[in-house]
Amino acid sequence: VRRFCAEADPQVLAIAAVSLIERLDTIVLGVLVGAEAAGIYSVASRLALTVALATTSVLALMAPALARQAAAQDRDGLQRTASIAVALALLLALCVAAVLGGASPWLLPAFGPEFDAAALPFAMLLAGQVAVAACGSAGALLALAGHNRALVVTALGAVILHMVLCLLLVPVFGPPGAAGATVATLVAQAVALAVVAWRSLGVDPTLLGALRLACRSFGAGARRGGR
Repeated sequence: VRRFCAEADPQVLAIAAVSLIERLDTIVLGVLVGAEAAGIYSVASRLALTVALATTSVLALMAPALARQAAAQDRDGLQRTASIAVALALLLALCVAAVLGGASPWLLPAFGPEFDAAALPFAMLLAGQVAVAACGSAGALLALAGHNRALVVTALGAVILHMVLCLLLVPVFGPPGAAGATVATLVAQAVALAVVAWRSLGVDPTLLGALRLACRSFGAGARRGGR
């Protein structure tokens, strides 16, 4: 019980920080620009999160294997599973983003003619979610390996960065500024987590790590075939 309580607080803080990041852009937009702009932007923001939900399903599928390998400190196994996860997540993210982006000329006006103004922020947010998917499942790897403090520090840093960027960009650019602040924050957080995962676990969960693993596997197979 004591161990559970010790581990629960960092996880709750990290989840709360992520939830705040998802809403902070809309809040700042409502305060600085107006409720109407915030309402229109909120629809684009919620729709773009569909990409994140789709990629999360891949993580849920791979989580048992990641947990077993993390418990066994199987670095090679973690790298293989993380590489498969990022490839599947990115493929799914691209498919969902392409469908939503292609349907946006009809999807956004379905909420009202004024929602056409959300087209640019919507496209930016979709691109951001795809970029985050390419960074892989570093957060899950760190959580499974017990590196909760790194998750909390990264999440709190992301909240601060998001607030600063929103205050800088929203007054100048409005909804596109809010989308830019959100995308920059999400990508920065994902990259930071990937760097921590690489340094602490020796695993590169990003698309680059998957490509490197594929090249090594192909090279090893070619050498065996040449003998």
